[in-house]
Amino acid sequence: DSATTVGYVCVINDRGRLIDIIPVPAGPGATAVGLLGELFEDGSLYVLDQADNVQPHGRILKSDPHTHDVITVASGLAFPNGMAEDRRGNIYVADSFLGTIFRLSKNSSQLSVWFKDPALLSRNPDQPVGANDLAFDADQHFLYVDNAGNRQVLRVAVDEDGRPGGIKLFADGATIDQELHLQAPTALYFAALELNSSPQLQFLYSDEDKLDAQGRRCDPYFKPDWNEDLFSSQNYINHMSVYGTELMRKVGGFRKGLEGSQDYDLIWRCLEQIHPEQIRHIPRILYHWRMGPESTATAVATKPYAYQTAMRAVQEHFDRTNISAKVEPDQAIYLRAKYVPPLDNPLVSIIIPTRDRVEFLCKCVESIRANTDYPNLEIIILDNESSDPRTLEYFSQLSQTARVEIHRVEGAFNFSRLNNIGVRHARGSFIALLNNDLEVKNSGWLTEMISHGARPEIGAVGARLWYPNGTMQHGGVIVGPGGVASHVHAGVRNEHGYFARAHLTQNFSAVTGACMLVRKELYEQLGGLDETNLTVTFNDVDFCLRLSKAGYRIVWTPYAELYHHESASRGLEDTEAKQKRFLAEVDFMRNRWAREIETDPCYNPNLSLETNKLFTLAFPPRAGKPWKRR
Repeated sequence: DSATTVGYVCVINDRGRLIDIIPVPAGPGATAVGLLGELFEDGSLYVLDQADNVQPHGRILKSDPHTHDVITVASGLAFPNGMAEDRRGNIYVADSFLGTIFRLSKNSSQLSVWFKDPALLSRNPDQPVGANDLAFDADQHFLYVDNAGNRQVLRVAVDEDGRPGGIKLFADGATIDQELHLQAPTALYFAALELNSSPQLQFLYSDEDKLDAQGRRCDPYFKPDWNEDLFSSQNYINHMSVYGTELMRKVGGFRKGLEGSQDYDLIWRCLEQIHPEQIRHIPRILYHWRMGPESTATAVATKPYAYQTAMRAVQEHFDRTNISAKVEPDQAIYLRAKYVPPLDNPLVSIIIPTRDRVEFLCKCVESIRANTDYPNLEIIILDNESSDPRTLEYFSQLSQTARVEIHRVEGAFNFSRLNNIGVRHARGSFIALLNNDLEVKNSGWLTEMISHGARPEIGAVGARLWYPNGTMQHGGVIVGPGGVASHVHAGVRNEHGYFARAHLTQNFSAVTGACMLVRKELYEQLGGLDETNLTVTFNDVDFCLRLSKAGYRIVWTPYAELYHHESASRGLEDTEAKQKRFLAEVDFMRNRWAREIETDPCYNPNLSLETNKLFTLAFPPRAGKPWKRR
C-alpha cells in the first residue's frame, strides 16, 4: 500500500481461498514491502523488504506459523532479491546491489557475509531476479544465477561446516527451478545397477510424478521404453536423465537460445550420436517434479517460450539429419512431426477381403474413391464365396471400374490367406490392408500413412479407427492385456487420455490389420500373414512383432482416421468351432511371443494389463525388485 507503506501478506489455503491477511509495516526509508517471500518447512513465512535510495534498510521478516505475528529477523540489506534455506535451517539471501550472499544462521538475528561475487550484481536493481534463482541441490551445494546478463547458473561447493568453496559453471542460459531438490534417494542406485549390468549404455531415463503445493505425490507418468515417434510429439523423458560423460562433451552440453527446452534439444543431439540399444528406461519413479506457480509441471502456459523452443529443437534435429519433415503445433501443447510423402506418389494397393454384406463393402469402396486425396491407388477385392445377388451385382459394376479388380477365393474364411493372395495380385510398392467394414473419415488418411510407411526405419503404419458413435475403436495395440493383446484407448472420445497418448503419433508393438500399411517388399520378405496358425485373429499382431524382431518400428498415427463397423461381415466368435479355433490361436501366440507378452516396451510394468483398466495402476506392479534377484 503506497499510501501507508504497509505491505500485506495474503494467506491462501490449498483450495485457493483467502483465509488471512497479515499487515507488514515498512521499515525506515522503505517504499516496497514483501516483494519476495518463501515458505519454509517449519511453516514460517519469510519476507524480504527492499529499501529505496539504496540505503541499507532492507529486512528479513518472519511470520509465526501459529500467531502470524510479524517480526524483524535481521536488517542491513539494500536490494535483497533471492532467498534459500539449507537442510540445517540456515537462510541465505542474495543482495543484487551489494553483490553479496548473506547468511543468517538458524535461531540468529545477525547477518554475516557468506561470499561476494560481482556476477550477483543486477543490471537493473529495480527489477530483481526472483526468489527461484537461489537453491541448494541434492548434494547441498549452492546454486545461483549470474544477474549480469549471461543468465548462467553458478554452483558453489559447500564443505561440511557450511563454508563456501570454489565457484563453477553449472548451466548456461537457465534459471534454477525448485525441482532440483526432488530426485528420489534411490535414483543413482538404480542408474548404477543398469550401468553395471550394461556398460554400453549412454543414456538413461526414469518415470516421474509431481508434488502438489502440500507436498503430496500425484500425476505419475509411467513411461514407455525408448519411443522415438512419441518423443517427437512430446518430451516425455523430461527429468532424471543420465548421460555418458564423453557423449555430453561430444555434443557440447546445453545450447544457449533453447531456454525452456534445453534438455529436449540436448537429448535430440545425443540421440544422433548413439544407437537405440544404448538407451535404457528405468521403470521406476525416481523424480518428483514440484508443481510451483512458475513451473511447467503445473501448466505449460507458464512458460510459453518453452513451446517455441521445443518446436525448434525437433525441427533442427530433422534438419541436421536430413529428414524431410516439418514440426507443427498440436493439441495446444504438443507437437506433430509432419513427414513429406514420396514425391513420386508410388502406387498403393488396397487389399479388401469380403463376403457379402454389400452395404458395408459399398460404403467402404465408395468412400475410398470419393474421399481419398492420395492420387495413385488400386483396390483389390478378395471375394470369399459371396452369394448375395446384391453383392454379385455390385461386383459386376466394379469390374467395369478403373483401378478396381475382384478375385474370387473359395474355401473357409482365412483372413491371413485372403490378404496374402491379394498381395500376390498387387502391383503397388505399398500394401494397405483394409477391412470391408471401414469408411474413410478424413481425406488425407492414405497420404499420412504413406508419409510414415516410406520412412526406411518403419515397418508398418496403423490408423486411428472410430466407432460410428464417435468413440475410438483402435488407438494402437499393446501386447499382454487379455493374455495376448488389446487395442488401447477404446471408448475415448475427445478426452486427453493418458498424457495425451490417445492423440499423438507414437510407436506401438502392433497395430490392427483392419487398416495397416506396409511396404510390399517387407510383406513378402516376412512371408506375409501366418495363414497356417493364425487364420483369423492375432495375425496382425504376430506380423508386427516379426517386423519389430527384424529391426523395424511400428508407428500409429491419429491423423489417418476411418470409421469401423467391427466384424460386420465375419461375425462374432459365437460358435464352438470358432471358440476352439480362437483358443488355439491364443495358445500359439503365447508360446511364440511369451517374452513380448510379458513386457511390452511401448507400455509400462507399473500399468495394468486388465483390458478395461489400461493406463491405470497395476496391482501389484510387474517391475522386478533387483535386491531379490538370485
